[in-house]
Amino acid sequence: MNGHAVNGRASNLPERRRRRARVLEDARAGLADGTRAAEELPVELLRSFADANLRERHTHLRDGLRGPLTELGMFGLDEDLALDRKVRVAELRRSRRAVADDPLGTLALVDDQGILRWEPHSAVSSLATGRRASRRSARRGVVVQTVKFEALGANQLGRFLESVDDKLTPSRGFRHLDASLALQRTRRHPAAGKRYLLLVHGTFSSCDHFVAELASTDKGVAFLREARRRYDAVLTFDHPTLSLTPVMNAVDLARAFGDKANHVDVIAHSRGGLVTRWWIEALEHRADRVGSAVLVGSPLAGTSLAAPPALRRALDLLTNVWQVLEKTSALIGTAVPLATVVSGLAKVVGSAMKLAARTPLVDGAVMLIPGLAAQSRVSNNPDIYQLRRGAFPWVDKYAAITADFEPDPVGWRFWRLFTQKPAHRVANFGADLLFRGSNDLVVDSAAMTDLAAELQIQRRLQVVDAGRDDRTTGTVHHLSYFRDARVVDALPGLLRWD
Repeated sequence: MNGHAVNGRASNLPERRRRRARVLEDARAGLADGTRAAEELPVELLRSFADANLRERHTHLRDGLRGPLTELGMFGLDEDLALDRKVRVAELRRSRRAVADDPLGTLALVDDQGILRWEPHSAVSSLATGRRASRRSARRGVVVQTVKFEALGANQLGRFLESVDDKLTPSRGFRHLDASLALQRTRRHPAAGKRYLLLVHGTFSSCDHFVAELASTDKGVAFLREARRRYDAVLTFDHPTLSLTPVMNAVDLARAFGDKANHVDVIAHSRGGLVTRWWIEALEHRADRVGSAVLVGSPLAGTSLAAPPALRRALDLLTNVWQVLEKTSALIGTAVPLATVVSGLAKVVGSAMKLAARTPLVDGAVMLIPGLAAQSRVSNNPDIYQLRRGAFPWVDKYAAITADFEPDPVGWRFWRLFTQKPAHRVANFGADLLFRGSNDLVVDSAAMTDLAAELQIQRRLQVVDAGRDDRTTGTVHHLSYFRDARVVDALPGLLRWD
């Protein structure tokens, strides 16, 4: 009789699951169209609804990372192993020394109440055996994705960064913008006696993304067409941003222009501003070649995101930003392919953790990345120190566009953990803050106009309500400056077209 009852329950299980799925779907539809309120639903049903949403979101995150991770030699562990299980962070941080000599690196992407972070995945084996998590840590999380990879040695990192640069910036050198606003390889530019508008992209990016961001709005399209009319050509300069420093990119730019007498105006985004400054101030011998250079969100005095202790927190920040923008479809047209960036930085951070277990290298992984180390907002950054010594004769050529990112709390709850503003301060997170003042999501706002001690860019546009989730004016932050109407409207004046 008991066996019959058990078999009866088993035979009815698929039907019960289908019935529960229908109830969940009805509840989902009711909440979506407003015909049902959450207060009307049983607690158990709400919990099931939340669990289903969480699983769906995690599946979406894994799907979005799978391609970029695989391309960079990072592979998921068995997805039945510890995924979507509660795990204390203390377990993820345990047993670091025991695996120091293992060439296999492992990382876990952890979801802690909607906030993502990467942790060493030393807890995978203990979770697989069902060992109870330690009760000493109050912070918990759900493992979204586990990845394994061959940890990079210090002598392998340079080649890996070159491979990431190849994916992020496959074209190098000059291209020109044709009548259809597509970029074409150029052989006849630059030439003597011509007038050019030069676009220079930022870190993790390419001029394809730069132009696509401008071309995503009617105002941006109109600006590009007017630029083609005013100049003999609109040129773009693509360059690697991780394996080389901005000064080395500037050397390539100076060689490409050569000694031909021509006139150049510049729009540079992010670290492209540093490339432009090195070219103008240290390598360009024709003082009259460059007319105006508009530096947009440029880390002229460095960025806290690239400070030596910050790379792991920067990875966490960019992962959360990717999740929010991808979920709202706001990644379309942004200046940075964030999924590839997150995957590449994850491998560097994971490898640095392995190195740190054997060497004194602790939280200094950013110093292994030349293109980021040269942007560190620290007093002993030799590149920026040297650049700031020679800025005085060139100050009138520069204009700046800056922003102070103030995100809508909905969807950006994680932001308060990375920046210290009166509205964002959270107890017990001070030591882990990336930014301690205004910023545009990637660069400290104060660094965007700071050419040298007591020398600021005077011609500027400050986007004062950046980050408000208002689709009528657009949402602007470091990855979306050129989609904002105010930014595009300001460009002709800052370039002195009048």
